[in-house]
Amino acid sequence: MENVKNYESTVPVQIGLMKITAMLLSGTSVGVLVYVMHYTATGRFWMACSQSEKLARLCGVDTSSVLVWSCVGSAALASVSGWIVAVAYGGVTFSMGLMLGFKAMFASVIGGFGTLNGAIVGGMFLAFVETLWTATLPLAYRDVGVFGLIILILILKPEGILGSAIRRESEA
Repeated sequence: MENVKNYESTVPVQIGLMKITAMLLSGTSVGVLVYVMHYTATGRFWMACSQSEKLARLCGVDTSSVLVWSCVGSAALASVSGWIVAVAYGGVTFSMGLMLGFKAMFASVIGGFGTLNGAIVGGMFLAFVETLWTATLPLAYRDVGVFGLIILILILKPEGILGSAIRRESEA
């Protein structure tokens, strides 16, 4: 009985002002992105170009302008994400990008590739699994477990959690 851990003496969870600011900024960024994609002409043009650039051009959409604004928007979101990572981890190193990039890519794939809601759900699911793993299992095997779960999801449901089996047209 002497080896039993006393869980009453654990350290409480502390969330500082910068973490709260990062959470609010990330939530606001996702909210603005969802609003733009679902309720503005820019979002409709972007979705039209993502489905078929040729048909969007035939319908009068300036596809080169959509491409430029997609790059500007993705750069803005990347800068916000970089700031959030720097606040969350206390700094940023060059080697952090590879693993974070893989996880972001897999989050969009397991959520449903090509759908904004799927990418959001995939990211939240991945964050939940990582947090649950960190709280209950050895930290050294977290990435192995998470990527194993991603592989399992892709085997069982290749289109993702919210994805559909509809395929895009070929650009051939």
